[in-house]
Amino acid sequence: MKKQIGYLAFAACMLGLQACGGSMLGTPDSEKHKLVPDPVEGNEGRPRPSENAPVITSDEDRIVDATGEPILLRGVNLQYGENPIDRINSITSIREVGSNVIRLQLRAETTGEELEAALMTVVEEGMIAVISYWEPEVACAADDQALFGAVNNLWLGEWIDVLVQDRFQPHIMLNLASQWGPTGIFNSYSQGYRIYIDNYKAVIRQVRDAGFDNPIVVDAPGCGRDYFAFLGNRGRELLAADDQENIILSVHGYGSRWGDGDDVAEAMAALEGEDMPVLMSEFGDANMEEDDVDHMEIMVQGAGNRAAGLPVDWQTEADKAAYRVTLEQPMSVYGREVSMDVFLAAAYVESTEGVLGLQMYVRDGEGRYANLGWNTADAQEADGWSTLTRVIENNSSFGWAEEGFDGSAVTQIGLELIGNGKSPEVGGEIRIDNIKVIEASVPETLRAWDFDSGVADWGPASWEDPQTQVSAQDGALALTRVDGDQEVLALSGPLDGISYDGQIEITMDVLVPAAYQAGSPDLYFTVLSNSAGWQAADYLGAGNVTFGEWTSVTFSAEWAGGSDLGIQMGGLAGSVESILVDNITVKGLPEEQTAFEWGTQYQSDFSADTDGWSVLGWHALPVSVTAEEGALVIEPRPSEAGDASDDDNRTIAVQKTDLASVENFNLNSQELVMTVSLMLDEAYSSAPEDFEFRVFIQDSQWENHTNVAVWTLEDLAPGEWVTQEFEMVLPEAFERNGIPQHFGFQVYGISDMPDAPITVGEVRIEGDIPLEVEEDVVELIDFHYDEHFEMLGVDFVEGGLVAEDLEAEITAVQRTEPFGWLAWSWVGNEEEKAVLNLSNSEQTSVDLTERGMQIISGKGGLEETSVPANFPASE
Repeated sequence: MKKQIGYLAFAACMLGLQACGGSMLGTPDSEKHKLVPDPVEGNEGRPRPSENAPVITSDEDRIVDATGEPILLRGVNLQYGENPIDRINSITSIREVGSNVIRLQLRAETTGEELEAALMTVVEEGMIAVISYWEPEVACAADDQALFGAVNNLWLGEWIDVLVQDRFQPHIMLNLASQWGPTGIFNSYSQGYRIYIDNYKAVIRQVRDAGFDNPIVVDAPGCGRDYFAFLGNRGRELLAADDQENIILSVHGYGSRWGDGDDVAEAMAALEGEDMPVLMSEFGDANMEEDDVDHMEIMVQGAGNRAAGLPVDWQTEADKAAYRVTLEQPMSVYGREVSMDVFLAAAYVESTEGVLGLQMYVRDGEGRYANLGWNTADAQEADGWSTLTRVIENNSSFGWAEEGFDGSAVTQIGLELIGNGKSPEVGGEIRIDNIKVIEASVPETLRAWDFDSGVADWGPASWEDPQTQVSAQDGALALTRVDGDQEVLALSGPLDGISYDGQIEITMDVLVPAAYQAGSPDLYFTVLSNSAGWQAADYLGAGNVTFGEWTSVTFSAEWAGGSDLGIQMGGLAGSVESILVDNITVKGLPEEQTAFEWGTQYQSDFSADTDGWSVLGWHALPVSVTAEEGALVIEPRPSEAGDASDDDNRTIAVQKTDLASVENFNLNSQELVMTVSLMLDEAYSSAPEDFEFRVFIQDSQWENHTNVAVWTLEDLAPGEWVTQEFEMVLPEAFERNGIPQHFGFQVYGISDMPDAPITVGEVRIEGDIPLEVEEDVVELIDFHYDEHFEMLGVDFVEGGLVAEDLEAEITAVQRTEPFGWLAWSWVGNEEEKAVLNLSNSEQTSVDLTERGMQIISGKGGLEETSVPANFPASE
């Protein structure tokens, strides 16, 4: 057993034995394993690492080990400095669970001997160590004296004799100050990061001047979470300040910015633009009460999200290609949702020479086919991902199915790509990902009629005079009006044991003869039920039916009981032909139970466009609104509008015009917090004293126009970026339901400020958002594993395509790049954060917590993705 070796090494160092001392320098290996190099003149007599000692380096966005091979870091944090004597044994345990790296958290009282003992064990176990300093005055704080003091007193003071030893150089990375930097910014355009960047540039140069070539790991500010600090070339600025160009950007995965896989993918994609290595050196857990994240998704994203590329060399306008995955065992799709992500090159979406068709399909164990509905490329995202989805209630949910198709024994799920008249010149990338089957909340079918055997229990209303004639015709229910009566009305009988109680959906097929079209422009159509008085569902008009053709219609209702049903159609004239109704189905919709959590309702950094913000033409002063370099630029224009004493000539307003498209916007939230980052042009320093920047909102009833924030020049400091965070307090009478009529910015007192821009970097609203319901996944083919590609093949082709050629061209495409990570943490978390422990013991690797088993054995975990590090042969 190696469990006690680490402790003995530590004890030996504490006693000053030769394992740590200069007596080793006299051995034959003294040149290979030189411990403390001679002091270098001109650097205060401080010892330095040997020149050209092999170290871990970086190559663009990759970390490269000391042998020159790229390495993907996978490991665990250890709060070593809290209890060095016991936790030195955890280093071996962390290696035994598959880690190739450990992040050693040191404290101000950590001695050089304690650090040396830990690093000796790291070397012995063949690992990399990210040496990290943490203290409360450093973490989540921007105290520059704390940063400089740590570098001078600890890194280049107490620990210098250990850190310079040659035997440690290929193993160590230097994380000078864990989580140091300003908090609460999260705005890539803010000037609030300037001091943070400048201070780090200073300590980077200081460490390099001391002779260290090792990677310097720079934690993001905002407690390690604010990756925005590295955007806009600030990461590259740190790199440019380092003559070794050996900087690793570090982020910590906690809180809403890193909450799920999509958040992680978005953040990492943004950081890719810096073309530097990024390490997630800490991350939390989905079971934390605060700052929870989907830790399993972080590991999956860390492995790199792959998709299947389907190159198609189109030959004719009639080409068709079908790709399918074969499941390991048959499964039912009834009561489930089938979905698939599809990526289409812009050429397919924007084509004017025919439109590519797409449809998902399934096959049962006998090879019988059923498709899941028709889709066209022009309705999908260009050069982006769209999701095709279909809930399967029963066989009627299929677009078309072969006779005898058995949806309870599906063995294949596929995607058809149909040329559909598209020119073969129109081509480009097609990818698929996340072929998924989940349990779905499907409506309960309460009653159904197909009229294949007559009118069933349908008949005329007893009180109607004259009565509608109700009969069977061609397998449908025929309703014939009496000449002179503009209405038809038919009723079904009640049924014991059935109650139309709650949210109800009624679907049916209707054929209104073409002869009615000219005389029935005011046609209306509804369905009824009788509990305590007749209740009507939605009313549909003439625009909801196609005269002369069968039309499928759907009604929604919330009813309080009853089990009879009525069909009523009025406004009829021009004909007395029978109106046919078929396939009537009454379904009870599942009651939606919506839970809420605190989150971001709306956010924009204007990186793509103005995001729906435009001029609100209330006033005479001209203004332009544009998106420039990732910011919203509001600029008053010179005006001949008239008297500057007239308020309309002194003010401008812009608003968000598409609030209805903001999915989570919810004024019923118990609390609403808005954050606005903006900068006034320096010219506003001479603006009138009554200058104001207002954030306003007006409710859906055109009432309660409210300024939720009013700022003066003193609040906004012209020429500087300012971030304002405030609670949106609405009047009691404010109508919180419905979309506000107006929501935007108004600037008052600027008649003499032409061409002086106001730049908005970010707008964010936080409040209650629906809690994401965890999917009950029955099947997932996400191409994470190599065997997923083995399940994928070509089903059939038509036109000029050759199946064997298409199958040979299927490729693995990297949807997102992999990144390194270290999970927080092995052991020792406080009681309220005990869920973060990976182990129940400092002494062994076999007494793991549930989180520990997930981090080690879960999808994308250590067992699956960690590869041992390489070190120079001289070791």
